[in-house]
Amino acid sequence: NVFFLQIKCCKFLLQLSDAYEEVEEQRQVVGQWKRKTQKMTNEMNDLRMLLEEQNGRNNLLEKKQRKFDAECQSLQDAARQERQAKDRLAREKDVLIAEKFTLEQSLADARLELDLKEEKLSSLQLDLEEMAFGGGTEEEVANLKRSKMDLDRRVKEQEEELDEMAGQVQLLEQAKLRLEMTLETMRKEARREAQQRDEELEEARGSAYKKIK
Repeated sequence: NVFFLQIKCCKFLLQLSDAYEEVEEQRQVVGQWKRKTQKMTNEMNDLRMLLEEQNGRNNLLEKKQRKFDAECQSLQDAARQERQAKDRLAREKDVLIAEKFTLEQSLADARLELDLKEEKLSSLQLDLEEMAFGGGTEEEVANLKRSKMDLDRRVKEQEEELDEMAGQVQLLEQAKLRLEMTLETMRKEARREAQQRDEELEEARGSAYKKIK
């Protein structure tokens, strides 16, 4: 049972590592979007200058407008992918929370089992003392001592395993909190950049069509 829980802990940590890698990939995607947005802003500035200098070059302007629309669509597709990635990370976080809860319940059950073993160990100690003073046979006393030593060893091993599991639960909790903070930061940054990008693109598109007319 404890071994199975340890395997689950390792699995959770691997899933968390994958989630952090995906968060890093999304940060890189956000950086690419920033560069694309800057590139589009520069292109629109060039387009405004071209319209002011040569109003008659409508064909060239329309060509650039088509390119602009295509890049807008590309940005929209990228934004949709970002939302999907964030939703996937949010689902993984929910799974992590559920698995952590299950692990905590299992840990509580294991601690209860340990308490019962410690009670049994105390009972064996009392029985051993009673036999020693009550005239029990050497074989009975020896068997009881062996049983006590074996139970004492298992209790000690389980205490060590429980300490390790408790540490893993704490690490999972800390990792969950860091993931929540990262997701919240990504959400705020994405909302701010999306709003700014939409405003700039709408202004640029309106200005371009106005000059075409």
